[in-house]
Amino acid sequence: MGGLNGYSKNFAQIEPQVSLYKSFNNKQSIILAERLGGGVTIGKSAFYQSLFLGSEGNLLGYRQYRFAGQHSLYNNLELRIALTDFGNYLFKGQLGILGFYDIGRVWNEDESSDKWHNGVGGGIYLAPAKLTVFRFTMGYTPEGWYPAFGMGMRF
Repeated sequence: MGGLNGYSKNFAQIEPQVSLYKSFNNKQSIILAERLGGGVTIGKSAFYQSLFLGSEGNLLGYRQYRFAGQHSLYNNLELRIALTDFGNYLFKGQLGILGFYDIGRVWNEDESSDKWHNGVGGGIYLAPAKLTVFRFTMGYTPEGWYPAFGMGMRF
């Protein structure tokens, strides 16, 4: 028996991911980024300890924590294009656009669905002084459009 009381559960989660990047020119202004990730739950976990898909973390176009399960798998594909480097004495930076395609799903013991969930969309990013990135994206799914704001690239 584990934990502090009789309601505790013993479980472990493994959540690996790998990211790949390919630049298409010497200036690195066009970059294709891909990430493959997922998770496996060993043992019984409570619902709030599930593996989740949705939003910035791994499935743009859906709200955060949209899909929950004991196991998960997702793939993110993103094309980033730097449009211009700009600057003057006071403010320098880079402006760019991005497009993405995300797909993923979760599995549970008591389900029989084979449904994969996908989102597609695009956005803009601003990198002031090339120190950080501010990003705005709009993702589209069968559930509709969903905006997302963030700092830094997702991966």
